[in-house]
This record gives sequence, C-alpha cells and structure tokens, in this order.
Amino acid sequence: MTNVDYENLVNSILSIMMKKGILSTTMDQLASTLRISKRTLYEIFISKDNLVGEVLRAYTEYHTSNQIKIAEKASNIIEAMLKIFIFSRDILSEINLDFYRDMEQFYTQIKDFEVTSIPYNSHLLELIKEGITKGYVRTDIDYLLLFRLMLIQMNFLKQMDKAFPRDITMFDVYDTICLGFMRGITSPDGMKILDKLLTEHPELVRKPQLV
Repeated sequence: MTNVDYENLVNSILSIMMKKGILSTTMDQLASTLRISKRTLYEIFISKDNLVGEVLRAYTEYHTSNQIKIAEKASNIIEAMLKIFIFSRDILSEINLDFYRDMEQFYTQIKDFEVTSIPYNSHLLELIKEGITKGYVRTDIDYLLLFRLMLIQMNFLKQMDKAFPRDITMFDVYDTICLGFMRGITSPDGMKILDKLLTEHPELVRKPQLV
C-alpha cells in the first residue's frame, strides 16, 4: 500500500467514525463499508486502538492544515481567527458528538485536558501573539489563561444533552463561547474589524434575551 493509499484509507475511516462515533464503529462495519476484509484491516492497523490512533492523527492534521490555509488567505488576524472558528463550526454541524466523547476513552493515560488541547490549537495562539504585535489584541490581559478557559468551555459541548436545557442549541453555546473569547482579547482597533466581519455573519450573533 502506498502512502497515498494509506492516507486515503485513514481519511475514509475518519469520515465514518465522525458520523457514527468511535466506539460505535466496529471493525466489521468498517470492513463492510470500505469493501475490504476485516483481516486486511488488522494486517494494516494491527488493532482497533492502533487504527483509532491513526484516525485521530489524521483528524488533527486536517484541522491544523486548514487553520494554516485560512490564516494565510485572511487579511488580518481577526479575520483569520473568526474564519477558523467558523470552519470548526461547520465541522461541528456534521459530526456526531459521540466522536468527541469517545476521543477521551483513547486519552485516558493523559490526565491534563490541556496536554492535548493546547498543542492542537497552537496555531491560534500564534495568531494571538501576532495580533498583539499589530495592535489588534489587548496587551493588558492574560490571553493564555483566557484561551485555556475557552478550551474548558468548549469541552462542555460534549455534554450538551446533560448540561444545557433543550431551548439552547449547541451552536448557541459554541458561538457565544467563540465571540465572547474574541471580544475579550480584542483591542479597540481589532473590535472595529470584528464588528464589520460580524455584519457578514449575522448567524453568529445572539440577540439579548430579556427575562
């Protein structure tokens, strides 16, 4: 099997697991869907744990490569960050939340949530640092602490069905977390850019709810 064939196979398995969840996807199901024998799968990946490790690697690389492409095309770091959040939002709309929940089962040896989350989002941190040098990000805040708090909040999306009432959607929460974070770190100059961009994405803005 060539490297290209191998990566195509891993990406195909990733697509299946994103829709069904990791634990709910059996090797028999994969073999049937991919039209290859289960024996062949085990010859390639040795075990399901090994297969899942390769799938999570591909998932991380997919996110990272797209973040880099988005940042390279953006006019400024505020636009880059917002479009990266929108990119992740689009993925969230197509993914089974069980996929995210199941990921934790394969990171049980890692106690600190940030051990995997901070490196995974390192490109966003680099954008924030660039934003500071260009005057788009505030200099009077602990942006790394705010970033960590955002990641913890995002982690709660896995428990949407338990943590939030039914009248609050996953996107209500996601959009509020993302825009709350961006507004919290953005300077007055950066805020002008953000407000203008949000007029092009009204779906991201939540109107005040009067009690």
